[in-house]
Amino acid sequence: MELEEPGDKIDRLVFQPEEDAILRVALDLCIYGILAQQDAAMTTGEVAKEAKADPVLMARILRNLAAFGHIDEVGADKFQANKFSRAFTTTKGISLAKFSFDFAAPAWRAIPAYLKSVQYMNPTDAMDAPVQQAFKSDKHFFGLLVETGILETFQTAMSFYREGRPEFLDIFPAEERLINGYDSSQGHDGVLLVDVGGGHGHDIQKFVEKIPAREGRLVLQDQEDVISQVSKSDVMEVMVHDFFTPQPLKGARAYYFRMIFHDWPDEQCLLILKHITPAMKPGYSKLLINDIVLPDVGASRFATQSDINMLALLAAMERSEAQWRQLLERAGLRVTKVWQGVPESVIEAEVAE
Repeated sequence: MELEEPGDKIDRLVFQPEEDAILRVALDLCIYGILAQQDAAMTTGEVAKEAKADPVLMARILRNLAAFGHIDEVGADKFQANKFSRAFTTTKGISLAKFSFDFAAPAWRAIPAYLKSVQYMNPTDAMDAPVQQAFKSDKHFFGLLVETGILETFQTAMSFYREGRPEFLDIFPAEERLINGYDSSQGHDGVLLVDVGGGHGHDIQKFVEKIPAREGRLVLQDQEDVISQVSKSDVMEVMVHDFFTPQPLKGARAYYFRMIFHDWPDEQCLLILKHITPAMKPGYSKLLINDIVLPDVGASRFATQSDINMLALLAAMERSEAQWRQLLERAGLRVTKVWQGVPESVIEAEVAE
């Protein structure tokens, strides 16, 4: 971006919402899919016929998409798919784009007015965030997903969120830090890993694949409506549990949270942690938090954008290492190591002595 002139940057940023709008129209008309199905370039008329749209309008849309780099303009009135347009034929690309444009973007646009209305204080109440102003509702983010009919799209987008990114076990050396030192004297009752709020068990499944030889139970916990959708498995147990209530499994080797805490302001995070700490065995149990850790200098564009997204949707935040340490200390925990990853890291903590 250093080669970009200031005037060009202004134009790019000011007109960014227009690119987003044309992207959304292209998804509605299946333009990316139409072009991707053909090996040869297509004319405006051919795309318009497939999409059932006016050719004059289609020409304007295709010109924009080509200028944005979404598709290739290979000749006069000749357009072809490229790797970027093919990305928007995938479930991940389609669901993320629709969720962002239809739900998140209105909340982002509400940020300036919202912050002005609260005199530029950092938001800490998930029931009073930009998203409530955007949709003129008093419902929490998750309730708004249902109310707006975007829940299924959001769930699909989140299920593909980690596609192409490092997994938990690519960052954290589980053999060294969990398997070694596991108390096998507990017999069949011993718990190796509790995945708290773990959705459909993706991370436990990856754990089993990477570490097939191990002792101890693997337990998936989540809300009843999530657990009811999880298929029975010989390798993991499922348990209905609300992490805002006391943790019923005591003395597990590890309690694991993936991308949970960035959804909540500090006080709610502290409540979750204070329900975990009493269940942990000092000197043995580990708390593992797989989440974004902002560096002191040079935070990535993705991480900083995620931080503002959390502000808009949940009055929550991405945290720096210092903020993580402070939060965990308030719950009677101490950080033993931060295993750095991109964009997510793994924070390892134990009960403070």
